Amino acid sequence: MTSLKPLLPERPSAEYNFLVLALKDPEGAKPTIRLLDPEDFYCRGFRTLFEVMRKMIDEDQCLSITSLQESVAQCGLLDRVGGRNFFAILSGSVAGPDPFLDCERAAGLMKDAALIRKLIALSLDAIRKAFDPYCDAQHLLGQVRLRLGELAEACRPNGGGR
Repeated sequence: MTSLKPLLPERPSAEYNFLVLALKDPEGAKPTIRLLDPEDFYCRGFRTLFEVMRKMIDEDQCLSITSLQESVAQCGLLDRVGGRNFFAILSGSVAGPDPFLDCERAAGLMKDAALIRKLIALSLDAIRKAFDPYCDAQHLLGQVRLRLGELAEACRPNGGGR
């Protein structure tokens, strides 16, 4: 039997390309790194790498493929990101030609997918509550409006999102 479970939007190639580009030019990627949130990464391993990378930048540590791998290993997260084999692949990508996307475009694709995931979660929560036989429709509508407003505000250029 085929699963009908819907797939959540994700952009793994954009996430990977972003990490590669950030490692190629950490200084140039800093502004974009500061715009992204860990939940913008759908892939758990990429999210973990980003969290370590962002911590290193926030602490003014030198960011390179080697220093990232060392930091991930020191945190005990090497297996979570794919181990040394993944770092070998990542290292080859960092040394190779630039990916098709630039940092900003990759980050934009990731932010869009993350926003859709948040909208899906909000919608599913509203649907779940609507099936409650004691659901107050006006109250639920107010909750949905509030959460949508908060989400929209967070996505505004000066509101914390993109």
